[in-house]
Amino acid sequence: MAILLGAKLDEIYSTLTAGNVPGVGELYTHTDGRVYMFVRYGTGGATANYAVSINAAGTAVMTSNSASFFGERVGVATATAALNDYGWALIFGAIDVQTDVATVNTRLQTTTTAGQLDDASGTGTKQINGITLTTAKTGSAGLAPALLTWPTIGATN
Repeated sequence: MAILLGAKLDEIYSTLTAGNVPGVGELYTHTDGRVYMFVRYGTGGATANYAVSINAAGTAVMTSNSASFFGERVGVATATAALNDYGWALIFGAIDVQTDVATVNTRLQTTTTAGQLDDASGTGTKQINGITLTTAKTGSAGLAPALLTWPTIGATN
């Protein structure tokens, strides 16, 4: 297990230098209790504060009805990244996340908009277990405060 000092949680890396960055899939627990996973961004990269599904190899893609699969971890990108970049995704703790209009304490779902979550379910949406908004998102899509508790992709609606 590696010990990370001064992790740059909003840093994006296009290449990895052995010994200078963690390995893909490694976790970092911040002093405030939030937990991050070091990931490689796949197809489409990611936008900061958008939800990503993370496969067993540690590759993260923005969540969607078609790109997220049952059992995958879910995180929130801490910075904007391109295809094959490396960086951190929050998997436990508080962070603002991109959502459509949604209420507090309801199950969130994937949408057809990559990385954006919603509390409305429809045919083909995937349930996300372990993310809840702590403040309702009203008016239009945007960032809303959320709490992540080891989220995963659940059943398809």
